[in-house]
Amino acid sequence: MTDNIISFEEFRLEKKKAESENDPIMKVLKKDLREQEDLVDWYLFHSSFNKYKLFLHSLFYNNHERLKGSNPNAGFIQIFNESQINSISSRTEEALKWLNRRYFLIDCKDKTIKAIGAGLPYEKCNSFYDFFISLQYYLLETDHVLVFKELSKSKITRNKSDLTRSIIKINDDAHFKGITPLSDILFIDHASFLQKAWKNIGLYIEILPTHWVPEKK
Repeated sequence: MTDNIISFEEFRLEKKKAESENDPIMKVLKKDLREQEDLVDWYLFHSSFNKYKLFLHSLFYNNHERLKGSNPNAGFIQIFNESQINSISSRTEEALKWLNRRYFLIDCKDKTIKAIGAGLPYEKCNSFYDFFISLQYYLLETDHVLVFKELSKSKITRNKSDLTRSIIKINDDAHFKGITPLSDILFIDHASFLQKAWKNIGLYIEILPTHWVPEKK
């Protein structure tokens, strides 16, 4: 006679699998995408009319609900020409307010580390060390969203790609310290910088190709 006794852990996993497969939502999601016209219509509508809200809501939901703060991703909103910058910033802020998120929009272009740190009201910022102490406070001890605007155009002398990765890794590695971040990180920066920095940061970001804005003549 074959021994059919399985461990409790195997039973629990099989039961969980069966419950998942019988879940109505999972049944819908597992259908062939070509058979889900309503889902495609929903996506097309929101990606057209609520582009930033959909992107940020999805990013934050994934970071805090699905991943539970473990290895969260940062958002990267691409700039393709200078004419887009103000519009991108405005739409990003509008979406963050809609999501009821506290945030700091940190304009980094042509600024030193001291000037950038002044955008984070946390004690002094006279050095790179002070800057990172401020970042760690806001990212690991608060629920703020830090939005770095044109960090690649700052006057910081360090490698901008390495710096961007180091900022992202504050939250990404927080679980090693037993910390579950409630904060999020966004970058509004140039597509050309993303291309150069891709090897360093591509694994840790979600990307939004921004809306079209005509170039100024």
